[in-house]
Amino acid sequence: GDLRSIVRSVYILRQKRQNQRINRDVDVSLSDVAISFSDIKTLVRYRALEQIETGRFFVALSLAEAETVRSVLHNATTVTTNGQVHHSFIENSNAAISLRVLTENSMDMIDSSPQFEKPKHHHLNEATQCWRFVNSDMWYQNKELNVLVNALQDNTCKEREIWFA
Repeated sequence: GDLRSIVRSVYILRQKRQNQRINRDVDVSLSDVAISFSDIKTLVRYRALEQIETGRFFVALSLAEAETVRSVLHNATTVTTNGQVHHSFIENSNAAISLRVLTENSMDMIDSSPQFEKPKHHHLNEATQCWRFVNSDMWYQNKELNVLVNALQDNTCKEREIWFA
């Protein structure tokens, strides 16, 4: 009862209701499976809810830099690989990119290369809250603050102080 209510309140799990697995050890179908305290500990221990993708980066660009990147995206070359034709913004590369703009509380995509795959919800949300923090935003909802604090916790106060100095 109460434990299932707690799990349901974690907004990330809303996307995982169709019998998908977040972690090899824990099935998060909320329809008919009892979730134990041990399951919750496993989710937290392995940070399974965070969905951070290795090799994906969020980088801030000036307007001039973004205009240049967008120009490169639109002038991409056609490359044939194993009989497949695709556009590559970097010759002989499978790199993908998207341009986003930081709005009031989200990062909206304005352009992308054809190979670009959307980031996981939590990864994009974490990047958004971090960029809002760097942008000196002050108004956060509780769940946004939780994501931000979780993202910053691996950096010591001294490291943050040096970065902002």
